Amino acid sequence: MKYVKPQLLTARILEVLGLRQHCHIVLVIDLDEAARRFVCETLRKHGYEVMEASDVEAAMQVLRQHRVHLVFSDVATSEQHGVETIQRMRRFFPDIKIVAMSREIPAEVLKMCSFLGADAALAKPIAADLLLKTTRRLLAA
Repeated sequence: MKYVKPQLLTARILEVLGLRQHCHIVLVIDLDEAARRFVCETLRKHGYEVMEASDVEAAMQVLRQHRVHLVFSDVATSEQHGVETIQRMRRFFPDIKIVAMSREIPAEVLKMCSFLGADAALAKPIAADLLLKTTRRLLAA
């Protein structure tokens, strides 16, 4: 028997009952487990369905299997440069919203990510209110 997370079950029930117009799915890609957990938990607490991946290939598999609306991607991944990851997601999933994030990369490079395919760029650590504000803005667009 497959275990279903309570948040996912609740979101699906509300969606079926017509009590929620859209169940926005957010994917968080980050090698840093603590940072990934913070972003995921913050978004879940505010009603978003969240999926997570620690590497690019796992993330691409999630994107192929689910209708993801927004991706938070750390641009400092070990197996692929983050800008290449953003461009790859943009090429295969042109409608998806993408947020580049990192702590190891200077703010100027994060800004450049916006020019190369990201819809927003955030420097880590990210404050919860900025994370939520960015999520709401991109999903409303």
